[in-house]
Amino acid sequence: MESHHLLYIILFLLGLFILIPIGNEHSTVRRLPMITFLLIVVNTLVYFTTLPGRAQQERTLASAYNKLRSFMEENPQIVIDNQARKSLREEGLISEDEDEEITRQLKDRGDQYSLWAAGMITPQMRDEFSQLIKKFKSAREEFLPFKWGLAPRGNWKSYQLITSAFLHADILHLFFNMLYFFVVGFSLEDIWGRGVFLGFYMLSCVAAALPSVVSPLDLPLLGASGAVSATMGAFLIRMYRTRVNIFWFSIELALPFLMTGRKPWGKILLPAYLYIPFYFLLQLLQVWYNYLSGQTSLVAFSAHFAGFAFGVGFALLMKATKAEESYIHPKIEAKLTFS
Repeated sequence: MESHHLLYIILFLLGLFILIPIGNEHSTVRRLPMITFLLIVVNTLVYFTTLPGRAQQERTLASAYNKLRSFMEENPQIVIDNQARKSLREEGLISEDEDEEITRQLKDRGDQYSLWAAGMITPQMRDEFSQLIKKFKSAREEFLPFKWGLAPRGNWKSYQLITSAFLHADILHLFFNMLYFFVVGFSLEDIWGRGVFLGFYMLSCVAAALPSVVSPLDLPLLGASGAVSATMGAFLIRMYRTRVNIFWFSIELALPFLMTGRKPWGKILLPAYLYIPFYFLLQLLQVWYNYLSGQTSLVAFSAHFAGFAFGVGFALLMKATKAEESYIHPKIEAKLTFS
C-alpha cells in the first residue's frame, strides 16, 4: 500500500471521533487566574468591537478588487506592461511564475511590447490601471487583518508580531482558541504567577509568528493559536501527568451508536502526555496530507509548531533553572500568607 493511501485511511479513522478539551482535573487554584481571563476578554472584545468596521472595510476592498478585475478583463493587454505586472505581482494578484511566463512569451513575440507601448490609448490605459491598483492597495492596507495582522509577503511591521495574535478570522476561530487556552492557561498561571505567565504569553505570540517572518505567507497571519500552542507545550512539560477532560462525539458513527443504545458523545479523561502529543500529531498528519494532495490550507500550521516548540523550551528552561522553587513560589506564597 502506498504511503499516501495509508495516510488517507489513518486520517479518515481518526476523523471518526471529534475530541474537544473542556478543562483539566486541577480545577482548584490558589488565586483567581486574572491574566487568563483578561486575555480571553481582550481577544473577545477586539473581535466584536472591530466586527462592524471590518465588514465595511471588506466591502470597500471587494469593490476595489472587482473594479480592478473588470478593467483587466476588458483590457487583458495591460499585462504586457512591465510596471503593471510588477504591481500585480507585489499585490499577489499574479504569481511569480505567471509573471515569468508572460515575460517569456513577450520575448518570443519580439516587438509586441514596443507596438503596444506606442499605441494611442496606452497612456490612458496605464493611467487608469495605476489609479485602480492604488485604490486596491489602499483599501487592503486599511483592511484590519492586513493593518494589524502579520502582513503577508514580507510587508510586516514589528508591532504586528503581537497584534496579529489578538485578531481572529471568525467566531469559531476565536471560540476554539480561547477554549483551548483556558483549558491549560489557568493552571500555568497559578504555578508561574501572573507576571511570568503574561510575559510567557507575549513572547509566545512573537515566537509563533517567526516562521511567517522567515517564509512570508500570501495572506495575513491572524489568531492566538500559536500562543495557545505554546501554552499547551508548556503544560505538557510542567503538568504532563495532569488529565485533560475531553468531550468527544462522532457524527459518522452516530447511527450505529444509537442503534445499539449508546450515545454518540461523552467525556473522557486523558493524561496530558497522551492527549497533547496526539493533538499535534494530527496536525503533522494534516500537513503531510496537504503536501501529498497539493492542497493549500488556510491554517498556519507553522505558527502552531513554532509556538509549541517555544512553550516546551520555555518550560524546560524554567525546570532547569529551578525558577519556580527559588523565586516564583516564595513570591506567590508571600502574597497569599498573612504574617
